[in-house]
Amino acid sequence: MLKNIIRKVLNKYNVDNVAELKGVFFNKMRNDDIPDPDVIDINNKTEFNPCQLEFQDILEKNRIADFLGIEWFDEETNIYQTERAHGFIFNCGTLVGCSSDLDDQLKGLFNLGIPDYTGMQILLIASSELEDKFNSYESIHHSPLLQKVAQERIKFYRQGLKESLRPGYKLPVRDFKLVITFTFDGLYDENNYAAMTSLQQSISSVLKSCYVANQMMKPDGLINLLREILCTSMNPVEKHNYNPNLPIKEQITEIDNNIWG
Repeated sequence: MLKNIIRKVLNKYNVDNVAELKGVFFNKMRNDDIPDPDVIDINNKTEFNPCQLEFQDILEKNRIADFLGIEWFDEETNIYQTERAHGFIFNCGTLVGCSSDLDDQLKGLFNLGIPDYTGMQILLIASSELEDKFNSYESIHHSPLLQKVAQERIKFYRQGLKESLRPGYKLPVRDFKLVITFTFDGLYDENNYAAMTSLQQSISSVLKSCYVANQMMKPDGLINLLREILCTSMNPVEKHNYNPNLPIKEQITEIDNNIWG
């Protein structure tokens, strides 16, 4: 019966076999890689799109720092303070695999007594800022032979910072960063010191139990992470050392607000 059905289909399209039938359908499909005219037109334009023009106009009248809320950092408690809220930030490692019950383990985060209306934000960024790691890798090799091997390896990986390591494949070199932020309403109250540090330790323990390595993010790390995101005209991004005498928001972007290049 199946043969009869196949024969009817072949006869319908005046072909003798399945290979010819495939040709009937697929030969009608476009097989060129030329973009549509409107796509070509957009790609040929070098000026900003309307949203970028509007944002550029905003930046000409306002400073980036005016839109960033983080004011200061307390070294003892690892607390960041904004005008309206306070919180802490975990710098985490990423998972390369997981168990079948990982979701149940992570649910433990919500059984720690986190206050109501707490904001939890998760950022996963594929960073191309790898020069520090390259320098660190090269510095641990001391013999001339191993130094040469390290330099050649770094040279190879640097090629993947701006393009794929292998043409035709999406193989860029990136440092995947996972950042988890917890934000609480209002100003930080020193009377909550014990509760806040206990909560930090509990969250860290839950993450570690899920094999998520973590540590509290210090201002240097936060500032340079935000500079990497916002200062797109810098290549590479110039590292900045935290100055405790200045508000953090004043240390993230340059004074000229030039983030587009």
